[in-house]
Amino acid sequence: MDWGEFLKPTAGRILLFIALMAGVNLVLILTTHVFDSRILVGFPLGFWPVGSFMGVAGATTYPTVEFSWVGFLVDMLFWYVASCAIIALLFVDEKK
Repeated sequence: MDWGEFLKPTAGRILLFIALMAGVNLVLILTTHVFDSRILVGFPLGFWPVGSFMGVAGATTYPTVEFSWVGFLVDMLFWYVASCAIIALLFVDEKK
């Protein structure tokens, strides 16, 4: 199997990608609780900000933690390649 065939989008690969990307990251985002801080959550790279800041007397600014497009795109690439690898491992003998 060459790289073009390995990475070719199919319905099974896309559905598995959506299930893995949404499932793993949704569980991480919903189960991560951070108090008095903000972090980026996601796997393998964080992209979704979680947490809050407590008000401090005299503080005029708070650090900003915003959605990370780079982390989101790297996560998408990781989970798509993972779904392609899973499909390739499960159906390796089907084409022979």
